[in-house]
Amino acid sequence: MIENMKVEFGRTLDIDSWMRLVRKVSWNFPGLETEQSIEEHKIIVLKFMNDKRALCVKNEEDIVGVLLYSRKHNMICCLAVDPAYRKNGIASMLLSEALDKLDRDKDITVSTFRENDVKGIAPRNLYKKFGFEEDELIEEFGYPNQRFVLHANIGANNVPIVVVRESKEEDLTEILHLYLYLHEKSVPEESEQLRSTWGNIMNDNNHHLIVCEVDGKIVASCVCVVIPNLTRNVRPYAFVENVVTHADYRKKGYATDCLNYAKHIAKENNCYKMMLLTGSKEESTLNFYRNAGYNSTDKTAFIQWIDM
Repeated sequence: MIENMKVEFGRTLDIDSWMRLVRKVSWNFPGLETEQSIEEHKIIVLKFMNDKRALCVKNEEDIVGVLLYSRKHNMICCLAVDPAYRKNGIASMLLSEALDKLDRDKDITVSTFRENDVKGIAPRNLYKKFGFEEDELIEEFGYPNQRFVLHANIGANNVPIVVVRESKEEDLTEILHLYLYLHEKSVPEESEQLRSTWGNIMNDNNHHLIVCEVDGKIVASCVCVVIPNLTRNVRPYAFVENVVTHADYRKKGYATDCLNYAKHIAKENNCYKMMLLTGSKEESTLNFYRNAGYNSTDKTAFIQWIDM
């Protein structure tokens, strides 16, 4: 995880780290299949760096997200995130910064994979979230792509900045108010028990309270608890609870972003499975969890309420 993520201009002294990321993701980018094409791309990146048209996000000195943009053509040229750091809002941060630097009085374009291409699921959803619309079908480097367009003056000052992260101590009040959209009827009063519980959560390395921020406001959350285990080759498992989205921000993928972040945590901790319970019988809610990768057929859940 990266603390205090920020977007900055790539510098020529960053080129080695930048190109390490390019090599990691080159399989996903038509036109970067050979060593020669990667070296040619390096020359292009250096030019963009010198022109201050190359943006990046770093984890210490390692570049984990990159974006190239063209003022001349008013377009996003390249956007990539290290696979190990995806689902952290890095792509959204880079895209938001680039849009601020381009001419919003003109159309902004970007090309990505076509609808039925599995590689296009994440980037197409990202661009649509920022207001881009599907445009003409094209081919680039002999590969079928599609152009997306953000039309002039649409969402220029209303592009949301979405960040998914683990909670911090100062988030308590916002989280308690968000839980009013879960099953809570009121926010608990300030007490020693509340402060102690929050402190325990913050200090427990196996307790991950995940939040999704939109323009600095926490609008969705879930909890992922990693439970040590002596079976399954001594591999832990993860339990997901308290999945919630603010009523004004539903149907936008923010809860899914939180669940994806939880899955990333489970994988990092070598968990062999993830589990969750829902009290909802609504088919839309059940399909939401199915689409997130969960199933309701492998096991039967039982619950016993204690002193409710």
